[in-house]
Amino acid sequence: LVPDIASYRALFEAVGFQDVRVEDRTDDCLGGFRRSLVAWPASERGKGAMSLKSSLGTALVCRLIAGYFGAVSKAYLLVSARKP
Repeated sequence: LVPDIASYRALFEAVGFQDVRVEDRTDDCLGGFRRSLVAWPASERGKGAMSLKSSLGTALVCRLIAGYFGAVSKAYLLVSARKP
């Protein structure tokens, strides 16, 4: 594991990459995934694609999965760099 974004950038630079750009997109990507996952059972129920009983059980599982990803994923980074 890398302690921070600057250290992550330094790893790329240390192996010869140039113009290294690192963006923290945790909320956009991981947060969006988690929000969509939690909302999915209600959306399916609203469309009539899932019964009430199924949607309640699925909602619980989706919340647990979203919570797990929130606990174990500290950051979601996008990296671009150029190798000369």
